[in-house]
Amino acid sequence: MAHSTIFVIEDDAVQRKALTLFLEGEGLTVRTFATARDFLESVEPSATGCVISDLRLSELSAIDLMREMTAKGFQMPVIICTGDSSPKAAEEMAVQGCYHFLIKPFEPAKLIRTILAALNYRL
Repeated sequence: MAHSTIFVIEDDAVQRKALTLFLEGEGLTVRTFATARDFLESVEPSATGCVISDLRLSELSAIDLMREMTAKGFQMPVIICTGDSSPKAAEEMAVQGCYHFLIKPFEPAKLIRTILAALNYRL
């Protein structure tokens, strides 16, 4: 886990910055991306860590992101953070192999617990 990175994919710059500051304040290594495409073009499938992504992104949705990650051989768990609490969205993410689905707003401690569990999930 020492060399794991939290890859944050969030198209809202303010949300992305706030999440980054919070996670770095918790001692985590963070890389951020405004789009799923930026992530897919910049990160090697062999990278370790986990992905935190908003469900609804510009360009590629989180569902498309997960499909592309699978096709490219990524093994990282994906945590989806969203304001969409519909059972259909959660079910679709589960089918794609989403590690966890967090509904906004959520307690910061819950996010940290989820990240730490995800980092240990595939080690």
